[in-house]
Amino acid sequence: MGEEGKAIVILKDVKKAYRVGEIITWGLRGVNMVVRRGEYVSIMGPSGSGKSTLLNMIGLLDKPTSGEIIIDGIPATKLKGKQLALVRNRKIGFVFQQFNLIARLTVYENIELPLIPRGVPRKLRRKMIIEALRMAGGDVSWLKKKPTQLSGGQQQRVAIARALVNRPAILLADEPTGALDRKASKVVVQTFKKINAAGQTVIVVTHDPEVGHCAERILLLRDGRIIGEEEPDPDKCILNTLKD
Repeated sequence: MGEEGKAIVILKDVKKAYRVGEIITWGLRGVNMVVRRGEYVSIMGPSGSGKSTLLNMIGLLDKPTSGEIIIDGIPATKLKGKQLALVRNRKIGFVFQQFNLIARLTVYENIELPLIPRGVPRKLRRKMIIEALRMAGGDVSWLKKKPTQLSGGQQQRVAIARALVNRPAILLADEPTGALDRKASKVVVQTFKKINAAGQTVIVVTHDPEVGHCAERILLLRDGRIIGEEEPDPDKCILNTLKD
């Protein structure tokens, strides 16, 4: 069916081992996966199943012990230094559970950070920052504020804007609602749905079924292996459930 031709992420038999002294722990035990351009995929599994390790592999934040990773057509497994940083900066946007915003910087300056290494002119930077914040469901009135002046949900939308500002091929999110209440979680999921509808590839790691079931496809991870897929149930999505 030509999956690889449409693929934006390909992992081939990716393994990751951690060694502490004589003890070896396997984070991933041979992951094969394909994510197509424009998909919204969630990766679900119990704690310790390797979800964050897998996302770090896709995001090129860590190197596999063996196997191959291809990101937007680029064989990325053996990239180093500037080449690796360039692919990571241009191709991948990362959203973390704890926002990872810099408290002493304004919202504007936080979103601006990924643009600085690219040498984007100041006038164009401002346009891209405003565009990214609006896409993430934020408000331009936040730009001069510090992160601590915003709610948790607002901070996460700023973090999403920072991840989007470089117009990456792939948006990765690691437990993006883990630090948020239900109302804020809904807003974040709505944001992912909106940007995915605009063509953005979104991959979300989550332990929360109500977040996972909002995706188009669910990959199930257990003991460092993808053990199958689950059909998303829209009625289980946080946007459609009837809980308070």
